[in-house]
Order: sequence, then structure tokens, then C-alpha cells
Amino acid sequence: MEASGSSSYQSTIEKSIVCEEDPDPDLSVIRLAFALMTPPS
Repeated sequence: MEASGSSSYQSTIEKSIVCEEDPDPDLSVIRLAFALMTPPS
């Protein structure tokens, strides 16, 4: 169970990174971090 949940969680993160259209709280935090690191020109 634990290993299965862990690997499914990792693949969820990978899918979220690939599919940016998926609404993900963690992904929006990552986007915010990138927005702060890369200011608009």
C-alpha cells in the first residue's frame, strides 16, 4: 500500500508537470516560485 501510494504520488507529480492544465495546489506553488524567480521582461 505505502509503496503503491508513493509511486502513484510521484507519477501524479510528473503528470502535473507535463500537463500544466491540471489544477494542482502543489503545482501552483511551483508556478509561483518560478514566477518569483523569473520576473517578466
